[in-house]
Amino acid sequence: MRILAFMAIVHGQSRRAHVGDPQVQWLVRGAVASSVLAVLAVVLRSLLSEGSSGWLAGVDGRRSAERGQTS
Repeated sequence: MRILAFMAIVHGQSRRAHVGDPQVQWLVRGAVASSVLAVLAVVLRSLLSEGSSGWLAGVDGRRSAERGQTS
């Protein structure tokens, strides 16, 4: 909250920043959105990584093994 209060003072507001303020809400939304995007990027990278270490490679390997057993 100290950072938000400092930003409010820098922008010419003498009162303390509160969670209900629109500027603070946008800051929180931006932080949450960037965190979610970072997590999604890591998950997608691990899902789509090439080679035997990728999660999808393991799924494809099991499916091909299942096809080999059934045919």
